[in-house]
Formats: sequence, C-alpha cells, structure tokens
Amino acid sequence: MMSEIEQRILTLLRSDPEPMVPLSRLHAALVAELGPRSGTYAQLRERIRRRPDLFLLIEPLPTPWSDDAWPAELRGEYERALHEAGLDAGPRVAIAGPDHGPLGLAAPAPGAVPVLRALQASLVQLWAAAADDPQLQPELIEALGQAEEVRRVLESHVVAHASTPAAAEHDAG
Repeated sequence: MMSEIEQRILTLLRSDPEPMVPLSRLHAALVAELGPRSGTYAQLRERIRRRPDLFLLIEPLPTPWSDDAWPAELRGEYERALHEAGLDAGPRVAIAGPDHGPLGLAAPAPGAVPVLRALQASLVQLWAAAADDPQLQPELIEALGQAEEVRRVLESHVVAHASTPAAAEHDAG
C-alpha cells in the first residue's frame, strides 16, 4: 500500500517534464505542500530508497576528491555554488516500472529538445535494467549527467535564439 507521501511523489514525478527529478526539488515541493508531515530530506531519501518498486534513486558519482576533511560551511558553500551554476549534485528520482519511459513524460517546456528528453528517459530505463550491475551504473550516471548538460545548453541556446529579432522575422516569414 502506498502512503500519501508516496502517492504525492508519483504525481509530482509524472507531472514533471524531466524523466528524473532532483531529490532536493521533490523535497521542497513536498514541504511547500504538506509542511512538516513531509519529513526531512534524509527521511524522504530513505523512504524512496525503501520503495524500489515505485522509485529509482539515482545517486551521483562520488567526487574525484575527498571533501570529508572540509568544514561543513565550506561543503555548503560548494553545493550552493554548484546550485547557482544550474547543477544539482544530489541524487535524482525517477519512476520505476513501465511508465517512466519517454511516453510517460509531461509536456516539454518551451524550448525543450524532445530527442534529448527521450535520451534521458532511455538512460533512466537502462539504469533500472542495470540495478544489479555495479560496473555499468557509474557509466550510466555519467551518461545521464552528460545528457542533462547537453540538453540544458541546447535549450538555453534555443530560448536565446527565439528571443532575437532575426529569429522572430524568420519564424514570421
């Protein structure tokens, strides 16, 4: 049986145009909607981890350097800088099962590149299939990150191009 929070997570994932959603964004949405009943970030992560029948938890690759000796303030500063640069280095969540493929995605955002969204969704499906392959998982995590970065760059270019006068004339002509 699914809890109210698990049902809400599925609804949020299904309505998001991305095939995988940062856990931090899911947590923020749940807190905004349910308040303290949604639990902490760590509790949400554990809840998702315990339900592999519903969710895929895609953990990031460890950094090539150890930040264990970094003071908490410095680690927080680093994470904020990544976030401000448009990168969320935390785990991502996708729907497990047959409805997490490209056809199950919400409508793309304006300027979206559909083929890259389909690529990400395919990589998420491969992640699900490779759940027991510790050698393949890091490769898929890297590919997911690269696909996301390419999509972000292309979409920003499409949006920037669409806002130029020459693009407006071309589209009108």
